[in-house]
Amino acid sequence: MLPSQWLSLLLRYINRSDDDFKSFVSFLNLPSGEAQIDSEKLHVVLKGISEMTENFEQQRFLVQSMVQKKFEGILEKGLQDDEILIRTKAYAKTELEKKVDEIVIKHDNLKSELETHKENTSKEIGGLKDRTSDQAKIISDKDKENKELKVALQIKHVNEELFSWKRPAYWLLPIIVLVLLFYYFQLFHTDWEYNFVQKLVNFIDSNPSETRRDLMKGINGTLAIGVGTLIYFCWCRLISKGKKKEKIKSIKGNMPNEFI
Repeated sequence: MLPSQWLSLLLRYINRSDDDFKSFVSFLNLPSGEAQIDSEKLHVVLKGISEMTENFEQQRFLVQSMVQKKFEGILEKGLQDDEILIRTKAYAKTELEKKVDEIVIKHDNLKSELETHKENTSKEIGGLKDRTSDQAKIISDKDKENKELKVALQIKHVNEELFSWKRPAYWLLPIIVLVLLFYYFQLFHTDWEYNFVQKLVNFIDSNPSETRRDLMKGINGTLAIGVGTLIYFCWCRLISKGKKKEKIKSIKGNMPNEFI
């Protein structure tokens, strides 16, 4: 059989591939004495291949392999069809086993790569979880610090407002003390040499003008009422717990937005 006839037979039974031309060129490179191959022997070879595998890809692989090796050890002079069939099947078996071994090796390599990838991925996920946990802790700590800072600012604001509310009462305390001393010296230590309050009272009482006496007495009474009012005011601002709670509640109710 001529190479062109073999190529037609090859393309008839086997799908086309990128190596068809390579197989054809291999035949062209055969010595002219060897290129004349009996078509019946080629049918025996194809039969042996078909008996070993029905997979077209495997059949094509085996034919291409035989062509590249110029059917060495398979098609030799003087061999009967049975021997050619046996040799073809043996060659096909060997080549297929090699192919299986290659597939197994590739599978093992892929499996190893997959396990390595899984291990690396697991480590990366673990590291990511650790970083996420650390970041979550940092955020939680920051939130806690912000809340504590806001509480501290709120307390500071309440104390400042409360002090401002109490400040007028602190200013009035000296006045109240002076007024009370004024009345104290009207009642006690009247004979004391330095009791100027009593001297003032005696001056008022001895004043010949009744109108002036009544005016001074009215002022004295007004001071008594005023000092009572001032004492009540200071008591509400400095002593009363109820008034203090009401003021704190009012301050918190009008808390600025930057402290909330």
